[in-house]
Amino acid sequence: MLKKNIIKLLFLFATQLLLLWFLLATTTAQCIQVSWQMKIVIKLVLIFVNIFVLLAIFYSAVIKGQLKNVHLKNFLSLIFSLLFFFLLFESIFLFIPRSHRSGASLAAQRWSDYYWKPINQSGARDIPYSEDRFKNKQAIFVLGDSFTAGYGIKDPKDRFSDIIAKKLPESFSVFNFGNNGANSSTELAMLLNFPTKPKGIILQYFMNDIEEVCSGERKSVYKRPLYSDMSPFLRYFVKNSYFLDYIYWEFPHAEQNKYSASLYDCYKDGEVLKDHLNELSLLRLFAKDHKIDLIVIVVPFLNDIEGSKKYIDIVKSYFQFYKIPVVDVGELVKDLPLKKRIVNEHDPHASVLVHRMIADALFDIFLKL
Repeated sequence: MLKKNIIKLLFLFATQLLLLWFLLATTTAQCIQVSWQMKIVIKLVLIFVNIFVLLAIFYSAVIKGQLKNVHLKNFLSLIFSLLFFFLLFESIFLFIPRSHRSGASLAAQRWSDYYWKPINQSGARDIPYSEDRFKNKQAIFVLGDSFTAGYGIKDPKDRFSDIIAKKLPESFSVFNFGNNGANSSTELAMLLNFPTKPKGIILQYFMNDIEEVCSGERKSVYKRPLYSDMSPFLRYFVKNSYFLDYIYWEFPHAEQNKYSASLYDCYKDGEVLKDHLNELSLLRLFAKDHKIDLIVIVVPFLNDIEGSKKYIDIVKSYFQFYKIPVVDVGELVKDLPLKKRIVNEHDPHASVLVHRMIADALFDIFLKL
């Protein structure tokens, strides 16, 4: 009888380990081609099955008292408690979204699942670029990266592009071409390939727009592999657990300071800066040749306005030299406390308040054009 009970417990233990592995493996498994809602369902089913098997182990080993060793019972009780609460929190954190600067955390992926919409035919976070939006309208193209796309902003209506669209007369139609990770060359390519030319362009410039040119020259921009500060064993559990991953990103990691420092070095390199300004010249000349009004928004690191000011001022001065209106976001928000400037402590993208301030500054420029 005792031998059968031991075999039963060993079987339950093996089943529990296998189920836990399945639970973690389904987080990043590329072979599961289903919607994110279905992935949540799969996760919840696995969690409930895990809890059921865990209760069976606890009942057989501890409640029924078939194990005589008190220390072993206490150890199993501890393991049961830890696993039970881990599974409980895992089921909760499956539904908790939070934007993050890298977008790589599981909570950030859930945030995108909830809020990154609408997505149109060009992959931009905007309604479709239909002919009706151009008909008898003065088109304004808003170009930029994740700041323009509104990363961290739950409702697209709170982005500066959507706010300025409401402020302008009905004869204007504003198109948001913001794309995460976009830079000067990709923005120019979009303009060249798009079949319709706009009446005006709002170009949002961010500090890392120099990155592509810099990476192609002698320098390299620092990019630490995610989760590289952990052992491979621990990394597997953290990367695949919504609960553990959330905790991991609660703690500061040094890669952002090194990343921004390497970008500052790009601006200090004369050859890199020259090539980058040539990129911006192509955008400027495109607007000039097609008689398109151009407005530029320069965005520093919002969590390091002073540190990035002298580098963002280079780009600001370049456009001002050609009499192009510039909105300096650093000057706009320098008196705001950091927590009001950014989305959250882990996401330094512009807050809703900053988007509103940018829209107000843009409207003032439109009144003068």
